[in-house]
Amino acid sequence: MKDAAMAEVKLRPLELTDLESVHELLSDWSVVRHMLFPLCSRQDSEKFLLDAVVQPETTAWRSIVRGITDSSSVLIGLCGIAILRGSEEGEIWYLVRPDHWGRGLATRAAGQLIDFGFRELCLHRIWACCLPENPASAKVLEKVGMRREGLRRENLKIHGVWKDSVLYAVLADEWQTGAAAARRPVAAEGNKALVLGFVDRLINQKDPSAADDLLAADYVDHGAPRDQPRGPQGVIATYQKVSQALADMTVVTEDVIAEGDRVVTRERAEATHVKLLLGFPPSGKRVAWTAISIYRIAGGRIAERWGLIDIRSLIGQLRPQASLHE
Repeated sequence: MKDAAMAEVKLRPLELTDLESVHELLSDWSVVRHMLFPLCSRQDSEKFLLDAVVQPETTAWRSIVRGITDSSSVLIGLCGIAILRGSEEGEIWYLVRPDHWGRGLATRAAGQLIDFGFRELCLHRIWACCLPENPASAKVLEKVGMRREGLRRENLKIHGVWKDSVLYAVLADEWQTGAAAARRPVAAEGNKALVLGFVDRLINQKDPSAADDLLAADYVDHGAPRDQPRGPQGVIATYQKVSQALADMTVVTEDVIAEGDRVVTRERAEATHVKLLLGFPPSGKRVAWTAISIYRIAGGRIAERWGLIDIRSLIGQLRPQASLHE
């Protein structure tokens, strides 16, 4: 399954109900042949999933595992960060179902994972390694902005055979200050895709579940009504209220810019005024307005939004026009 369009990627915690999808990945030789993972039996997959969900604290390494999903919300890959307890650096890894290779999913997932490691886990350095015979993985690490640090000779035993590995890494200050920006253009593209996918699903496709899928649990809209609660449910409630007054709403994003963890959009929206809005009775007119939005991305979800609407233009269209006979 190859898709030239920008793929929407979301990382989420695993659940025990993910067993079938997890086992499908870990029992596929084409997926694990370059990994430290064994070719898993069902029992092996069950143990992996249980450890990923429970995260036992008795092990020397802290392992944070996330599922990779696209717009279909189906689990199509796995990724994670392994951190030696007491350390301030971590190793990332990722794997994707073969029928989804070539869509840029691993690159976008790795970018979100690195951002999570630096911003949420406060790591100083994040590294990864890949085998020389796996150039596709090396390409992912380079695209996401990691720097090649060297070749390590026969340091990994993969499926019973000692293998060389290529070491890649990136530092927190490089990632945060933008020094690695030239090395990670796809991370910004992934953030763009996340925001554009959210707006399109919520407004154009009339799909409120986009809020649950793509917004952070503590999402804050700084331009929302004062009584709107935090999180996806507040967005859904406001959307449903506004869409009752402004029917058949559509949005076209005319400009989008991404840098670091921010995405800025300039949008043009249209709708039909069918109920009381801002004190004006329904007019039945098609109205249009523009908006500027700034989004902050964290952990692969939209965490905050600041917005400015051309309210003067909208009010001018809502206001009843004086009759020529008055």
